[in-house]
Amino acid sequence: MDMHAEPAGFGDGSQLHGQSLVDEHGEAVGTVTDVVFDDMRSQPTFAVVAIGLLKSEHLVPLAGAYLSEGGKLVVGCPKTTVKRSPRVGPDHNVSDELRRKVVEHYDVAA
Repeated sequence: MDMHAEPAGFGDGSQLHGQSLVDEHGEAVGTVTDVVFDDMRSQPTFAVVAIGLLKSEHLVPLAGAYLSEGGKLVVGCPKTTVKRSPRVGPDHNVSDELRRKVVEHYDVAA
């Protein structure tokens, strides 16, 4: 994944809220609860995704992601990668340290 690739036409990210997130094989992962923006470019950079029964929230890079014809957000990694990704706090604030961990986890260019 290339973190500098433009997210696929997500504009202000509002259309992503509440969308189902699926992995590269179409397997359900979770539900988008928020979108985090890059402060420098004012573009959506990460989706916050609630996963599992406890709805733990994880960050997923939007670079390379797209909306399917059915309205699901499709990401280019397996479900297990998302499930093991760093969690985000309830305020959805992405610190420099958390951003670094996410970049390392998804093996994306910073």
